[in-house]
Amino acid sequence: MLSLPISLLALFIAVLPSLIRALPTVSDINSNQTALHTFYVNKHNDYRARHGVPPLEFDVNLVNYAYEHASRCRFEHSNGPFGENLALGYSSLDSAINDWYREIRNYNYGNPGFAMNTGHFTQVIWRNSRRIGCAVVNCGQGPLLTCEYDPPGNYLGMFRDNVPPAF
Repeated sequence: MLSLPISLLALFIAVLPSLIRALPTVSDINSNQTALHTFYVNKHNDYRARHGVPPLEFDVNLVNYAYEHASRCRFEHSNGPFGENLALGYSSLDSAINDWYREIRNYNYGNPGFAMNTGHFTQVIWRNSRRIGCAVVNCGQGPLLTCEYDPPGNYLGMFRDNVPPAF
């Protein structure tokens, strides 16, 4: 009878070091966060370069604002002081940002302005936006991506100067 519990204990002791090594360290978490921030900043800047607008810079204050809003797990705009793009339920950050940019298909450069089916695209490209911070939170409906932009974009009457066509 004692051999079963002792053998389980021996197995647990043998496996414990690998279990401990598998737990993420603070360094791992910070590295993953850095990779996340680098990815979305670069992804935005790749799209912005196609339009000849300045690159966005990472802003930790915008990350904090995005995280606070995303943590509510409500797929609705914060109506805060920043430009904002939201995406819910995407399998990857890449596909969400790609879909925002794909709204370019609907944008009318002959009559520039805001439209519900191009607002994500125009905010991504908006020339006067200089800083970005995004957060992803796992919610019941799937991952919620929130990106904040400062200064905000999508101002009426300013689209021609801020959303140039791609080269």
